Amino acid sequence: MVATRAGSVLLVGSLVGVGLAGPSSATASSSGAAGVEHRVATASSQFVPPNLTLVAGDTLTHTNLDVLEHNVVSEDQGPDGSPLFESAIIGAGDSAPVEGVEQLEPGVYPFTCVIHPAMSGEVEVVEPPADVPQVLLAPVPGAFQLPVAMAQHPEGDDLYIVEKTGTIRAVRDGLLFDPVPVLDISDEVSGDLEQGLLGLAFSPDGDLAYINFTDTAGDTHVVEFEFDDGVLVPESRREVLSVEQPFTNHNGGTLTFGPDGYLYMGLGDGGSGGDPEYNGQSLDTRLGKMLRIDPRASGDDPFTAPPSNPFAPDPDDPEKVIPPGALAEIWAYGLRNPWKFSFDAETDDLWIADVGQGDWEEINFRGAGSTGGENYGWNHMEGLTLYPGRPEGAVEPEGHVPPIHVYDHEGGSCSVTGGYVYRGEAIPSLQGAYVFSDWCDGRLRYIRQENGQASGETELGVTVPSISAFGEDHDGELYAISLGGTVFKILPLA
Repeated sequence: MVATRAGSVLLVGSLVGVGLAGPSSATASSSGAAGVEHRVATASSQFVPPNLTLVAGDTLTHTNLDVLEHNVVSEDQGPDGSPLFESAIIGAGDSAPVEGVEQLEPGVYPFTCVIHPAMSGEVEVVEPPADVPQVLLAPVPGAFQLPVAMAQHPEGDDLYIVEKTGTIRAVRDGLLFDPVPVLDISDEVSGDLEQGLLGLAFSPDGDLAYINFTDTAGDTHVVEFEFDDGVLVPESRREVLSVEQPFTNHNGGTLTFGPDGYLYMGLGDGGSGGDPEYNGQSLDTRLGKMLRIDPRASGDDPFTAPPSNPFAPDPDDPEKVIPPGALAEIWAYGLRNPWKFSFDAETDDLWIADVGQGDWEEINFRGAGSTGGENYGWNHMEGLTLYPGRPEGAVEPEGHVPPIHVYDHEGGSCSVTGGYVYRGEAIPSLQGAYVFSDWCDGRLRYIRQENGQASGETELGVTVPSISAFGEDHDGELYAISLGGTVFKILPLA
């Protein structure tokens, strides 16, 4: 078995590369002598990314994607007059280690290219946090095609992996990959990057399963199936709801039953960029929303909206004020693309990771006592700031609920991938932490919250390339899912 070290974090299994915006794992012995391998590229006579943060002991590899020759060389010199770190000069398509980076003490070190000195970059070396949990990533058996979600049946240990290509596959007892899909609608789904089969949730009693997919026209469907003997029964299929999608992106996709027994689903703002149809702030559309429904049919209605929803009529509250045109199934609004959200298995708090536009990724938090109706701000707000492309004259919405945590796109980040609050027993030092990542850099990190305030972001040091999702099992243990086809279980190092 190959082992790779990421600071104090070990990755076990087959090595996987990452995009140039983030680190990849470096081959090392199980003694953990080597740090994580980061990558910097040269393209169009620029360093990509220009700024990197490394933990002391990490390594750096330079890849040249330019037609010209380049290298990486420190602008600072050691006592002997030689650069503190330097790579060989390489041509197009070649890679070379940046020698000396692993010896750097904490600090900031500018670098350039010896052939093209106008190019510039910077490496910041930091001390490894003393209290970061030591974890390893163990691949779950199976080769998956573009996996984007995971669910576990309430009464079993099987893991159900959702493939955006239109299939759901099982890992029986979490150990044995079943090559026969438990559902195959691959001829019904669209195939753009943010389309396909996107979500799966089992009813609390386990008798029913619900899926979320975009059809060949790009529109969203939530469909119910009976679940029997480990498979979704095709003949039992029933449509719960559908949503016309104006563009191919920002489809959301996550389905989950909340602690109240209702089905929650996240829908993006309809796509394109900047919310051109102003869906996020409009209460007469499901787009840009979190929905909360009872998915069981009632008479001629394929689903019902609980009267406790903020904009649903409530026979026990005839004085309830509902804005004109507001849809009863809306739970919260002002979302751009809530690709992943989850409930804390211990506290019932809701965490929503909302993918940002061009500047800020955000994580929203609402405590278990919420009665819904939160306005998370889009498209007036992005993160904690007014969105530059907001409608003319738009200001921060009244009652705007700001995110608990934001981060920018420096260092190669681009799109938040939400996860879960860790409630397992295997990694005690991670208990209570919200674990998440970013599609582009793949670095697993976590925050903690107390009284609605978040701690600073802490990196676990391990990377999952093209990370599309996280999963949680009955024991509260977490999984990280790569769109490249691997599902990893997060385990303690010792």
